[in-house]
Amino acid sequence: MDKDGKSVLMMASLNGELDLVKLLIYKGADFTLRSVHGKTALDFVRAFDREKIVEYLDELWRAYKEKERRKQMDSWQEDEKYAQTVNLLKTARSMASAVDVTE
Repeated sequence: MDKDGKSVLMMASLNGELDLVKLLIYKGADFTLRSVHGKTALDFVRAFDREKIVEYLDELWRAYKEKERRKQMDSWQEDEKYAQTVNLLKTARSMASAVDVTE
């Protein structure tokens, strides 16, 4: 990071180095990282009209957001399954307590 909190990916993006941007992403660079001013690499390149890099990073962001959305939905589904299981157990418990076992 430089003094303004720009990562190597941000700098490569600003310089229009698409091949380097792709390599950095492939090697694990975090495209969601923000500078000290709250800007991502995509924010920087949009301001400097780096069309091909904007397209590339924008596609990564769309995929990332979709993945996060699916994770959230899976989490909600798991929460729903848990709630259903708890309700079934409560129902079973109340049914069991209603049965007269002395007969």
